[in-house]
Amino acid sequence: MKVRLMVKRYSVAAGMACLLILCTTETLLAQSDSVTLVAGRPIRGTVESFTPENIVVSTSEGEKNIAPWKVRLIRFDGSNELVRAKSAYSDGRYTACLDELQGLTEPPSRDLLKHEVDFYLAAASAQIALQGGKVSIDQAGREMDAFIKKYPNSYHLYPAKDMFGELAMANGRFAKAINQYEETAASPWPSLSFYGKLNSGKAKLYSEEYDEAIAAFQATEADPSGEDYAIQAKLIATCLRAQAVALAGQPEVGRKLVMQIIENESSKNIELFAHANNALGICFNEEQKTKEAIRAFLKTDLLFTLDPDSHAQALYHLVNLWAKSERPDRAANARQKLTQRYRNTYWASKLK
Repeated sequence: MKVRLMVKRYSVAAGMACLLILCTTETLLAQSDSVTLVAGRPIRGTVESFTPENIVVSTSEGEKNIAPWKVRLIRFDGSNELVRAKSAYSDGRYTACLDELQGLTEPPSRDLLKHEVDFYLAAASAQIALQGGKVSIDQAGREMDAFIKKYPNSYHLYPAKDMFGELAMANGRFAKAINQYEETAASPWPSLSFYGKLNSGKAKLYSEEYDEAIAAFQATEADPSGEDYAIQAKLIATCLRAQAVALAGQPEVGRKLVMQIIENESSKNIELFAHANNALGICFNEEQKTKEAIRAFLKTDLLFTLDPDSHAQALYHLVNLWAKSERPDRAANARQKLTQRYRNTYWASKLK
């Protein structure tokens, strides 16, 4: 009888101990941050600090150092609004992201959370501005510039600089854009570094520095990286180089370059073919072949509208080419599309 009583008491005690351990573990997990990686299992713990090159997470297994470009998302404990805002941003619902952040019921308790709120406020504003929304390019640029200056050690620094470069491009501030892109090109962030080189060349192309643009595109094309983003960027670089070559006075050479892309690549690659048809249109335009140029830009307008900048560029040229062809109705239609859909782009401002 005594033995049975002892066993029963031990079982109750063990059960209570297990329950206590489970509750404690769940409480600790509930209070921890979660780092979702691009590849691999999520990391649970507490984000202690970060720099543009490294995120330090304290976990039950010790301290872990994570490169920011290997992170898909960090969920910081302590703010449900911030979690919802970041989820909305990831889904491309930028206005919803702003609404969540602007409706915070309590100010963030941790400095890291304040930093996250400031970044996503600036980033969502930038995306809304670039999409032609209610936020102006100037306002978005000021907000992103303020974030960069306030948080020079942020793990968001290089994406912030990349977005600031895009805002500067949209505003026609090409020297500022080149500066930002060259900084991202020199960063250790692989994809941003690669696209920094490409976009630096693009800014030089738009500012009519054709020789410098051609050199930048050739450097991008010559990069040995075989990553998917690099392969795409190198093909786009060839299309942009064809534009630069044509505008520098050799449209026939540019046309041969871009025709290799059109003949050898799949038209299912919508972003690439928008660049390709725009390049072809510019080559034809420089050769004074107006009808052929119109057909090329129309393909972008009707079939390859995924990339806003490329679509806006095609519409800009169609406005001028339709006017040249004495088709004011078609010119007016292209103008309306450009000013309504892409009112904050460089091409819309150039049209004015």
